[in-house]
Amino acid sequence: MTENFLFLNTDGNISVKADMAFIKLYPLLPKETLINEIHEKIYDLVVAKSKEEFNGLQPTPGSLNNCKGRWNEMSFLLTAHNSIIKNTNDIYLVKMPNESSLKFWQIYTHESRAVYEKLVSKLKNQGFFIRCSNPDFVLIKRRVVENFIPNEEEDLLSNLKDLYKNVKNKCEPSDVISFISLKTSNRPDRRYQILYEANITKYASQYIHNAEHRLRFDVIGRSNESDAQVFKAPLLSSIPIFRIENLEEELELLKSLAIDSDTNISTKIELDKYWEIFSSI
Repeated sequence: MTENFLFLNTDGNISVKADMAFIKLYPLLPKETLINEIHEKIYDLVVAKSKEEFNGLQPTPGSLNNCKGRWNEMSFLLTAHNSIIKNTNDIYLVKMPNESSLKFWQIYTHESRAVYEKLVSKLKNQGFFIRCSNPDFVLIKRRVVENFIPNEEEDLLSNLKDLYKNVKNKCEPSDVISFISLKTSNRPDRRYQILYEANITKYASQYIHNAEHRLRFDVIGRSNESDAQVFKAPLLSSIPIFRIENLEEELELLKSLAIDSDTNISTKIELDKYWEIFSSI
């Protein structure tokens, strides 16, 4: 018998039910496991279990790689829930679903996003489409979801994953502090996807937010030198049409970055301290 999270496809390949695997295996990990290594540990356990159950066979690389990103999100979500409740009073982290379930701007009230949606509609009528994968998380003022935050350990993960349903159409611009994306690997395509998410969300925020409530975009994960260079790119909408006579003045605009911070978090202590970034916002 398998543990229910492994199944054999008709083509003979083994696939993984990512959420089920995480729920069953996460409690088995040592308490001191680093936050950003949990997905690797679960990966190893899944491979070992698969080899045991299927005579040495293991899930396809594609299936496992998709799972790793999911496991990283879930480990961060559970750890962040406990950390943010313990260390803050007025903010909370919500897991964003995929773009087909909720477009990121739909967390705002209808009135707040009306101008941006009008723009999107006009562009669509002209054959231009604004599409963007959702960032992994959104950091908001806690009052928006105060009555929906789960406080029971039973089904905690399921409740946390579905919390976004109670955020849709609920946020004023001043309630939305930052979108946050996790890096699971140093794949070049992932770093540019994150940069694109930052540019599109901040582009939208120019129509939704006002100057007093500027939207942030933050990245959490291990970054190599190439990642760091990409994440220092300016916000696209801040790039001017350069005129030599005004070069110094126009270069100032490039100090508006698409990504506000790029932080690696390994321990619960580091995560507890991370929320201090937002204490004055």
